[in-house]
Amino acid sequence: MKFKQQEEETPKNNPFLGSIGDLIQLCIEFEYAIKSQMDFMKEKCEVLSYYNILNNGMQSLVKLFISLNPEHKRPTLSPELTPVDSAKDLMKFEEKYYNMLKAIGDNAMKTNNIEVVSYLSPIIKDFNHYFCTLDEDNDSGETSS
Repeated sequence: MKFKQQEEETPKNNPFLGSIGDLIQLCIEFEYAIKSQMDFMKEKCEVLSYYNILNNGMQSLVKLFISLNPEHKRPTLSPELTPVDSAKDLMKFEEKYYNMLKAIGDNAMKTNNIEVVSYLSPIIKDFNHYFCTLDEDNDSGETSS
């Protein structure tokens, strides 16, 4: 049985490379936003657990980026690291991160890109909508400057 040789990958024939890079950048910004508010949060253990899951997901995204990159190098990024003022800002990060993650996963499934699907599936499965589920009337988990 002959195996088809893999075509040389270029960013043009691998549309996921740029999207994964953008997602990693957003994840770095999200992690920084969480760190900037960690001292003001009431439920630090839950937030730390959330942060660790997010960080593990980011490490998988970096591995995926390296495997998709024809040069097999880490992404060169310049994220905007700005602290946030409230849990509402963290909710926006969380929604944006999850939506990007899900959209890339959906596109990977539609194009049968098994490598991208296999990396993203566990990240999506382990994702917890922590900040989006905070009760705004109850100050639990709310942050302040």
